[in-house]
Amino acid sequence: MWKSVQKRDRIIWKSGNPYEAGTDKTFSLDTLPQEYTAYGNGDYRINGLTVLEECHHMYHGEKVAFGTLAQLVLENVPHEELEEIIMWCIEVGLPVTLEELGAGNVTDEQLMEVAKAASAEGDTLQNMPFTVTPESVFAAIKAADAYGRYYLGEE
Repeated sequence: MWKSVQKRDRIIWKSGNPYEAGTDKTFSLDTLPQEYTAYGNGDYRINGLTVLEECHHMYHGEKVAFGTLAQLVLENVPHEELEEIIMWCIEVGLPVTLEELGAGNVTDEQLMEVAKAASAEGDTLQNMPFTVTPESVFAAIKAADAYGRYYLGEE
């Protein structure tokens, strides 16, 4: 019994109903890549956000969601792609702003510490195909927050 429950828990269903999937594993978590980008960055985003005490109460995935937005800004992805991901995060209730992470009142100095931690020498963020600096990560965090506030209708 446990194996069948465990197996079902690892599948994503279009309808949201696991009993409709049958044996269709098109959206199986076993076959979809997870949190490992083409550059091998994985969870680099968490390393930076752990610096902020204000974020300690947030779930891992919530920090990853916002960090992903910052990474997409850093990568300068097309606006349409960024908008699609922000809207999806909003739809499923993931944070798209620093405020939603509990860090709405952090200072620029605190955010620079986050950026330094996220872009530290030897961190996987250094695997990006371009030079990453604390300043570029800081700017990406600020921009991701501004985008999130815009799409939430706060600006």
